[in-house]
Amino acid sequence: MFPGLFLQKFTDGLRLYLLEGGRNMDGVLQKILTDAMDKKASDVSFLPQKDSYLVKFCVAGRFEAYDEFDFGRAGQWIGFLKYR
Repeated sequence: MFPGLFLQKFTDGLRLYLLEGGRNMDGVLQKILTDAMDKKASDVSFLPQKDSYLVKFCVAGRFEAYDEFDFGRAGQWIGFLKYR
């Protein structure tokens, strides 16, 4: 599990929450982190590219590309995870 987050099971699936205030995350960010946990990733990296952020997971010591997201949306997620 990633520090500062907890997973709660609901009848319609799993939801990730921040420990501070229990605010629900954006659905896509939630999916990214849930997929990372499913793959047993030790790290999730948001790497800036020319026009986007590339998201990579570190699984068993090796980084693998997950997906690319536009600067605006990924920047919001980074702020959410970093400063909340």
